[in-house]
Amino acid sequence: MELDVVLLPPKSLSAQLGGLILNLNKQVKLNIIVDGKKLLPHISLLHIEANAKAIPQINAALHKLAFGTKSFKVVFGKKNTAPGVFKAFLQVTILKSSKLSKLHADVVNQISPYRTGTVLLPPKLPNKLQKQYQKKYGAGNILKFFAPHFTLGRLKNLDDANKALKILSRKKLSPFIGKRIAVAKVDKHHQAVKILKEFKLK
Repeated sequence: MELDVVLLPPKSLSAQLGGLILNLNKQVKLNIIVDGKKLLPHISLLHIEANAKAIPQINAALHKLAFGTKSFKVVFGKKNTAPGVFKAFLQVTILKSSKLSKLHADVVNQISPYRTGTVLLPPKLPNKLQKQYQKKYGAGNILKFFAPHFTLGRLKNLDDANKALKILSRKKLSPFIGKRIAVAKVDKHHQAVKILKEFKLK
């Protein structure tokens, strides 16, 4: 099964992001909507293919990691992007701070040993280093290629991309304190559908 170790936003921000994409859906057509109910806003730290029997060990490792990690400020990037491989996906970028990068690296190093396979992220591995990451850690979109973001939804029609990004850019999102990490169950689009276990940072 595929799991995602994630950094969760405050519940108020989750509701705000859900409202933002639901409002956008009234103006452009979307076929995936991260509304905060059926699909949950999150920052992915590591996608992992793992056996359900390993979940207690993963939880124990994350509990220990969370206990030794201080909460930190998370800042939104200047632009909303729909990047290359995931063109149809609407995303809000997060600044890659040293504290967020360290949390990500710690999760990769401590949780990837529990993997039983690989997750095809990105779907195509454009360079040698990403192939090495996938072989060693189970995913290629990590470490040097870690690009923190919130996925808001996926456009039904790519021609609506500029209009959608223009609408999203009108809304200024305030920084928040990252203090909750979790193990999430995901769907076939790698979107979080259920929080299996949550852990609070110090």
